[in-house]
Amino acid sequence: DGGCGSLESYCFVWFLLPLIIGFYYSRTVAPVLQYSVMIFTFPFLLIGMFSFFPELGKYLKIGLISLILFVNIYTLTIERKYYQLFYHQGYRECACQINEIYKQYHKNIPVLVNGYGDFFMEYYEKLFNTKFNCVHFNIDTVNALKFSKLVKAQSSDELILAAVVGTPSSYCDIIKETYPYLIKKSLGYGYEMFYFSKQFSKDQNQKYIPINNPRIKLENKKEIHDTSYNQYSINGKYYFYFNKDIEFGADYTTPIFKISNKYNNLHISFYYYPKDTTTNPLLVICTEDKNGKSINWQGIPLKTLFTSDSLSQKIYYSVGLVNFNLKNKDTILKIFIWNKDKDTFDICDVNIWTEEGNRYVYSLYYDFK
Repeated sequence: DGGCGSLESYCFVWFLLPLIIGFYYSRTVAPVLQYSVMIFTFPFLLIGMFSFFPELGKYLKIGLISLILFVNIYTLTIERKYYQLFYHQGYRECACQINEIYKQYHKNIPVLVNGYGDFFMEYYEKLFNTKFNCVHFNIDTVNALKFSKLVKAQSSDELILAAVVGTPSSYCDIIKETYPYLIKKSLGYGYEMFYFSKQFSKDQNQKYIPINNPRIKLENKKEIHDTSYNQYSINGKYYFYFNKDIEFGADYTTPIFKISNKYNNLHISFYYYPKDTTTNPLLVICTEDKNGKSINWQGIPLKTLFTSDSLSQKIYYSVGLVNFNLKNKDTILKIFIWNKDKDTFDICDVNIWTEEGNRYVYSLYYDFK
């Protein structure tokens, strides 16, 4: 009674064993450790902890059990909104909205579906007794270049992007090159859906969402130009040139507090004019504290962002700000081009902006109110 006997030892061992095995396997073989790894062993922790207590009175036990039940039910249903979010499966949400669009506009609009299996949409085709014009792809194997070609291969005047796997918001920027009008956008836990059009319609049933009108605009051409010395102007357009003597340029710096919503997506676009195909600079996005110490750092080779087979082209990139540390108001956001191989190329028409992202995508880990 009150000592650490065999029952307590066994309980704590069984509670910690999955965590220890998962951590060891994740470090030595492949990552398997997840947030839910201790769900089924959690009762052993409770048994072990309460075994140190003396026998409790009947009503105290009832009170403690009721308190535990109330806290768990409240946090699950009210705070985490479990039944509002997690019972809305991504494929079903996309399929329901696509079916509504088909019925409303009487069009068999092509749907680019970023997911892991054709059979999900086939199931909902049978359920809704319809036929979706789906083109399936997976973000793991379709880069920006392949995606751009996929979009340009569509002959329809309208296009739907349905994503049940994380899709970079820069892919929407690629679509906007061909389909500049956004008719509908739906964001939720486990899915994102966008309905684009090539032409503006006078149909009163179509309410267009403004594009290129972000809620928070970071772009400030005067600031961007003043921070870089390697520039020239042609017909009012500013170009940043790089060569063997210029390693960094086209930089932009701003305090992180200017980005008021951590769920926003940061977008960057510019025209890229390399001297030859071997040129491969990096687009760098990083955050630093007030003392210049690095917090986050991303270096993206421009070759991985190509959207065409031509030598010169437009580059798009985006990143969710939720991936950065936005808690400290002294944090500084920096964006620049790193000419690590001292190549010769030009950058033109740099645009940096933010737009509202999917606040539910990380709702397992972050407050999404």
